[in-house]
Amino acid sequence: KFYSVRNRSLLFLSLISLMSIAISVFMAYIFSKSITSPILSIVDGTKNIIHGDFSQFIHIETQDELGTLANSFNVMTKKLSRRIEMEKLAAEMSKRFISLPISKTMDEINKAVSTIGGLVDANRCVLYIINESEKSFKKTIAWKKRSDCSYDNDKEEISFENFPWLSGQFQTPEILYMSSIEDLPDEAELEKKYWSAMNLESIIIVPMFFREQIKGFLILKFIKEIDHASVEDMRIIKIIAEIICSALERQKTETVLTNARNYLKNLFNAQSSILISINPEGKVIEWNSAAEQFTAITAKKAVSGDIWQLVPFLKNYKKRIGIVLERWEPQSILKEKVNYNGSKYLDISFFPLAYKKNSDVVIRIEDKTELEIKDQQLIQAQKMETVGTLAGGLAHD
Repeated sequence: KFYSVRNRSLLFLSLISLMSIAISVFMAYIFSKSITSPILSIVDGTKNIIHGDFSQFIHIETQDELGTLANSFNVMTKKLSRRIEMEKLAAEMSKRFISLPISKTMDEINKAVSTIGGLVDANRCVLYIINESEKSFKKTIAWKKRSDCSYDNDKEEISFENFPWLSGQFQTPEILYMSSIEDLPDEAELEKKYWSAMNLESIIIVPMFFREQIKGFLILKFIKEIDHASVEDMRIIKIIAEIICSALERQKTETVLTNARNYLKNLFNAQSSILISINPEGKVIEWNSAAEQFTAITAKKAVSGDIWQLVPFLKNYKKRIGIVLERWEPQSILKEKVNYNGSKYLDISFFPLAYKKNSDVVIRIEDKTELEIKDQQLIQAQKMETVGTLAGGLAHD
């Protein structure tokens, strides 16, 4: 009986030991899994970042150190993704704005401003450009987050007098970053009141300079206090703002040049004389309205055409054109009789367009046919009058 009880006890203890070992192994597996699984998730996320995939985030809901590490990893991934997108935007803008037609400049700038606002998670993004009077900034482009229902009353114009502190910050091209509106200095009381009325908590103001002169600024507005922005993010935003400023200045310069070109073209066409400009190879550069009427050839067909084929009688003056190009001296022929759509009398002049080697030549032709005919008729009348007077004198004698 003793041995029977002992054997049952040993069996029972063995079963308990085996169960304890199994439970311990299982718990060890579960525990190791809870540790290694998040670590493997972080490793996989790191590999995704290495391969340029920033869309995958780590989902660990624990409140321990691994959960904190995962949250930090997700924040880092988001910031890296945003920075890369901003760098791509800067590179694309720099490349695209080089050959962008001026008619599309504002559309592209509008897209860029909207993209910046979205990337930095701003509520509003406004571009102000300095007026010609250089005493105020005018709102040019304004972007607002779709989900933002906050009070929005951006001024159409910001004058230096009404915002003295802000205007004073534009002496240097440094970015103005305020994580809290309440941190503004006492002298910025007007600005603080204005931005607080818009329910703003944080702002980033990026001055835009061109050739050391302030041309405008880009302001990013946040209705919640933002964390400290990284130096690298500020650098990229500043680069984008400089690209926008250069594009605006290019648009302004090209507009002035286009207006000047159109003015000179209208002035060129308004001349009653026939004006044709050619290059040293005889290709037509300009062809005014008087030339169209004289030759019955439109400027569209004439430009880039061969002057010797368009106006054949000018072949006779190739040597004179050569003298103009060689010596940069004007040449003129008065009342030259030519056969072009009938017999005509022309004053033909050749002028160097620029005082440099291989300069272009301007040909001016004035049709003196009617005047020459009238002169001949007048001379003939004078001759007849003289003959009549002489005949009358002879008859009297």
